[in-house]
Amino acid sequence: MFDRGSTQGEVVRALSVSHQSGSRWHRAWVDGGSAALASSGKRGPSARLFIRPAQGGGKVLRKGARPQGYATDLWTLDRVAAVIESVTGVIYHRGLVWKVL
Repeated sequence: MFDRGSTQGEVVRALSVSHQSGSRWHRAWVDGGSAALASSGKRGPSARLFIRPAQGGGKVLRKGARPQGYATDLWTLDRVAAVIESVTGVIYHRGLVWKVL
């Protein structure tokens, strides 16, 4: 967009980003051209959870909660988190378990 003559404000509005991002991108573009704006790849930590079929996480959940020692077959986020931890060793807060599911 900068190559086509767009202003920082136009870029910010078109892409719904902060003014700080627009300013940072413009500075990078001025200093290094379009190549300076190329993606550097995915950032942040990689996913921690990977359940291999041999680990049997899905099988454990399909059997129900009672075989895991619970009084009912109701799966709650806390119960699923406990199964994930027992199968994989990865501890998830119950608030993130729904994303895994």
